[in-house]
Amino acid sequence: MKKIFYTLITGITCLISFTVFPIINGKIINDNPSLKEKYNDIVAIFLDNDGICTGSAIHPYIVLTVKHCANEDFLLRVVKSNQLKDEDLHDSKSIYVIKPIVHSKNDLALLILEKKLDISFQEIHPLLTSAEVNEFLIQEEQRALILGFGVDENYDLTGHKRYKNVTNFSPHWFIDFFHEKIYVFSEGADMGDSGGPVFITRNGKERQVGIISTRSNLSSKFRAVRIDQYIDWIHEKIGFIQGKDDLLSDDFSKKIEQKFLSRR
Repeated sequence: MKKIFYTLITGITCLISFTVFPIINGKIINDNPSLKEKYNDIVAIFLDNDGICTGSAIHPYIVLTVKHCANEDFLLRVVKSNQLKDEDLHDSKSIYVIKPIVHSKNDLALLILEKKLDISFQEIHPLLTSAEVNEFLIQEEQRALILGFGVDENYDLTGHKRYKNVTNFSPHWFIDFFHEKIYVFSEGADMGDSGGPVFITRNGKERQVGIISTRSNLSSKFRAVRIDQYIDWIHEKIGFIQGKDDLLSDDFSKKIEQKFLSRR
């Protein structure tokens, strides 16, 4: 693993504005059999051969992540695994990103993949829809689940996918003013977790409501982009109208292939 994780590119591969605080990065997902297969749609993103971020597959061809992990100046590759290994950098194990689609203002991006991820539609969490927004709003002091490939308690990138329960806080007014449309959570995310998902469950349904973005210079709290604020943008960029029925289908896969792969 040293070969993969020897260098960290501060501000690109990890949470921007990093400050050293006690690291609380949660449990290794492989140690929890009930969760191990449940989050197969959470993937690692390699920037060149050194940096690492996290993303969530919303389709076998599409990964949702943050903008600072989608820099076109880097060779971007995606790996589906719960425990990364050196051989995951080989072409046979990783999938190249052929087109990053980034938001013009905020920390949000979609990665279009060269090949399909080895994942079924049933393993992918349904994308939040406009009709579900009010049901899945997070209130202050409510709990959520985050996942990522970030550093462990010894500040090492070991390649483990980790999970942790975190608490939501209402952002201060000046944070909300300068960083629109975000959630603020208790400590738990760190270097390598950027782009990872924030999940909550309501009435037996689990949805991703946020994307891990940046960590505060002034505290150990971290910010997450609110997906409910960007549903229309996501729909527009990947070319469908509403939710799971259109996105997770073979017909939509053919549209992706025609729209992006035919241009290579």
